[in-house]
Amino acid sequence: MFELWEDVCKRYERREIGEYDFEEMKESIWPNLKALASIRRAMDEMDEDLGSASKAESKDGDGGSCSEGDTGNKKSA
Repeated sequence: MFELWEDVCKRYERREIGEYDFEEMKESIWPNLKALASIRRAMDEMDEDLGSASKAESKDGDGGSCSEGDTGNKKSA
């Protein structure tokens, strides 16, 4: 979705699409981008909270464990 928006902006800057088309696309894309960004922030906050809890457990000697399929890598939306 982010790549799509970047493509729309580039095409508008190169005057490949007009202002009307740009605004139409913006109205369609922006609500979804905002929702995706909100989800990404929530996921990142959960990762931070889990990381803090894992560090606290490690200090106690219990150590944190990864759930199945969790690589610990963060991917951006």
